[in-house]
Amino acid sequence: MKRAWILLLLPLGGCAAAGADPAADSTLTAADFPPGSDWLELARGAAAAGAWPDARWFLQQEAARSPADLGEEYWELLLTCARSRGDAAGAASARAGLLLRLQEPRADAEEQLRAWRRASALHEENGQFREAAELLEQAARHEAAGARAAAWWEKCSWLWERAGDRGAATRAIERALAGIELADRERAALARLQAFELGQLSSVADAQAVLRFDADPEARLAAARYLAGAVFEDDVAVFARALSDPEPRVLEVCLRQLGERAAAGEKAFVSAQVAPFAAHADLDLRLAALGVLAAAGGRAQVPVLLEALQPEDRAGFRAARRALEAVTAHSEPAPLDPDLEGRRRLREAWLAWWRSQSGN
Repeated sequence: MKRAWILLLLPLGGCAAAGADPAADSTLTAADFPPGSDWLELARGAAAAGAWPDARWFLQQEAARSPADLGEEYWELLLTCARSRGDAAGAASARAGLLLRLQEPRADAEEQLRAWRRASALHEENGQFREAAELLEQAARHEAAGARAAAWWEKCSWLWERAGDRGAATRAIERALAGIELADRERAALARLQAFELGQLSSVADAQAVLRFDADPEARLAAARYLAGAVFEDDVAVFARALSDPEPRVLEVCLRQLGERAAAGEKAFVSAQVAPFAAHADLDLRLAALGVLAAAGGRAQVPVLLEALQPEDRAGFRAARRALEAVTAHSEPAPLDPDLEGRRRLREAWLAWWRSQSGN
């Protein structure tokens, strides 16, 4: 025998070779073992001893002997070996084989519950949260009631949330809380969660939370529109913070609200937040930003507005021109809607006027 600890594997037991490298290859050969050796038993012992290269070698012998009859224990040991060796590809392959075995129906109820939960954990490890939630829900429904079922429903809610299904997450947490006496505060929190699922916002606080944290752009848009029709404290700060939202429709609502709500003492702050959108690729956002700057901007935004005065962008040019006239109290004589050449001449006139101003 090439490993002293192998003598202890029959019966099972032993300890790992000192300083063994889990990523190293085994040096065992078939000649070291008598015919008919129980490779799975040897693999189990090597794994218990922490000798992962040898455990992997034993599993290879088992696979070569009966490739069509590899049971759940084989795949579990193979997965443990792959993880211990840092073999991501091997772990993925072992998980796939184990999942196939776990799909087999079980006659024993507890064994079936265990298979569903184990398969759910494997899907979760793969980042397949929807599949993980569906399997764990099967286990939770079979369990019917009790603390164990409640814990599983709670985990289902988390998995559905990770999968992006807010409705299923809400239903699962309702099942987790069924039969539990809730405090008034907990009941109110559940009611708010149900309202979020249905898109029924019932307060400014709810709408602010959805606008800030919800992953669904439609829900955030509904929240922005709800807030647009409400009067509440710190409204300018709330809409300004939402300018980082990736959804253009949400941004447009927030930009227009900032233009309408900015008080005298907030105009410098608002115009600074809005100015970058004057050059946005989305025309609706450009127009909304230029409208805000016309209402709240000052001479500090003149360079931004001159940059937005692009003759090829007819609608944007008209909005930028109005904003320039509003913040400077100056106008250049020209038709209300000049043609392309007229817009080019008007832009040059504005640039010349700005250069003529002291310090520009």
